[in-house]
Amino acid sequence: MSQYDDDNDVVVDGSGIPAVSFTDNTTANITDYPINYADPNSPTDGVQELQDALTEDEQSLVVLDPSHPLMIRYQEALKKHLLKREEKLAIQLREADNELKKIREKREVLGVTLYNLQQELARHQMLLEKEHDHFGEINQDRQRIDQDLKYIKNKHLKKKDEHDTQMRQTLETQKERDVLQRRLHYMNKAKNDIRGDLSTMRRATEKVDTEVSKLEADKRVQDLFVDRLVQQVDNLREQISMYEYQLKIQMEETKNIKHTLVEARLESETLELETKQLMQNWNSCLINNENLNYIENQINSNDQWNESNDN
Repeated sequence: MSQYDDDNDVVVDGSGIPAVSFTDNTTANITDYPINYADPNSPTDGVQELQDALTEDEQSLVVLDPSHPLMIRYQEALKKHLLKREEKLAIQLREADNELKKIREKREVLGVTLYNLQQELARHQMLLEKEHDHFGEINQDRQRIDQDLKYIKNKHLKKKDEHDTQMRQTLETQKERDVLQRRLHYMNKAKNDIRGDLSTMRRATEKVDTEVSKLEADKRVQDLFVDRLVQQVDNLREQISMYEYQLKIQMEETKNIKHTLVEARLESETLELETKQLMQNWNSCLINNENLNYIENQINSNDQWNESNDN
């Protein structure tokens, strides 16, 4: 084991091999020279005598002065070694500085890129919030239109029920009118027949005077019968006139109902067109949301890639 001091001296251990010690803990072993060169001014025999005179403990430690000629060679070798090491360390330091500079430049570029991506993300988030607000407004409009459409459908169904009721009443009135017309036709036919019979009877009374009284009596009876029939015909005509007036009123009401149904149908078609347009706008909003989600996923993937590169 070599021994060192604090004065950059050469220490000789117990094995007889000198060693050079420096303050930076760098040691150069000297193996080419024996211990008998401790004093260059004294002869070899004097060194040997000096060694013989020393005790065993004193021979284990011999210190050479730094200015000793034997130290020049080792000091030069150590200096070359240290200079090479210093040059190598300087090269490594420059390489490390260049690498650090590149890393800093790359970090600055990544910082600028990250800032731009954050700004873009904030802009897209604002756009997404605006789209959400717009979607909420569209959804409210759609709910309002659905309520209006439901109200109009209910109104249309009510009008349709009223129209069906009016149509049934109209059909019943027409049936009654047809029955009365048939009865009137039969009465007119009976009246014509009776009048024909009366003409025959009058001609018969002109031919047969003897049967005048009888015929006159019969005529009175027939006249009464005819008057009764005429009165019945007049009553039927009044009923027919009343039914025709009711039919006319019902036809006008039916016409108004049809006009109302046409208007309701037009409003329903208009609402259907508006609903289709709203559905198209809704599909467009869904496509825009999908595009925004895709952009957000791309931004998140870029952020993860940047974070992995920073790590």
